[in-house]
Amino acid sequence: MKEELIVKVIMYLPTSESALNELSDKVTKVHLDAVVNYISRLTCPKEQRTALMDAVINELREKQQ
Repeated sequence: MKEELIVKVIMYLPTSESALNELSDKVTKVHLDAVVNYISRLTCPKEQRTALMDAVINELREKQQ
């Protein structure tokens, strides 16, 4: 049986509006990179990967409105 490792992390979030916006932008970019990387590694045909990416983009646009 694998031993469980517990790691405690202390985070200090930015307090200014501009720093919070910058952090949000960076988190968004990391998530976007992860999604693009995941979709690009799928073994389905390119057309399906493109359709999936389009669906993700459309979903995000709808949520912004």
